[in-house]
Amino acid sequence: GHLSYVPMPGGEAAILHPWRMAVGHLMKAYGTDALPLLTRLFPDHSDSEWFTIQRQIETHFNTPLTSSAGRLFDTVAAILGFPAEISYEGRAAILLQKAAEETIQGPVLDLSPEGKDPFVFNPGFLLKRIAERKLAGQDPRELAFGFHRAIATAIVAGCQRVRETHGLDAVALSGGVFQNRLLLQMTETMLTKERFQVLLP
Repeated sequence: GHLSYVPMPGGEAAILHPWRMAVGHLMKAYGTDALPLLTRLFPDHSDSEWFTIQRQIETHFNTPLTSSAGRLFDTVAAILGFPAEISYEGRAAILLQKAAEETIQGPVLDLSPEGKDPFVFNPGFLLKRIAERKLAGQDPRELAFGFHRAIATAIVAGCQRVRETHGLDAVALSGGVFQNRLLLQMTETMLTKERFQVLLP
């Protein structure tokens, strides 16, 4: 299973400019209707910048597709108002984790697997809810916490899907995104409760 593919405007430049990834994700979720929302979320950018990025996505110019979990964390960090530009990969996700750790509550946000095998997680609806709640004034820390819980819940749902299909119950949690202590703790706790054997590096 994997996250659905989304455009990455500017290619690797989007890693240090997380707002670009937010544009890619939200334009996929909303289509051309995303522009009013984007201009409210990121008011510091000019009409010409929006036009350029929209054209990049429409023409696939310097806009590879990605299914990276790290880029999804960058997207949520940008939507919630953390730095639009960062100095190293992973910083936006670190800030998102720290914000989530400042609270113990958050909205219940869903991210369910679609299809059979391989299954796909489409985060579009999840990102819509986060963006709309942010603009409505909900505490970004609570939304950050809810996002972490949604990702952990989605991972468990994916593991359950694999167990049902293939009879496997050992789960290895690895990769850069699991350097996130909160996500790791949430996921391990949920998997253990569902009687999975959890393997950690």
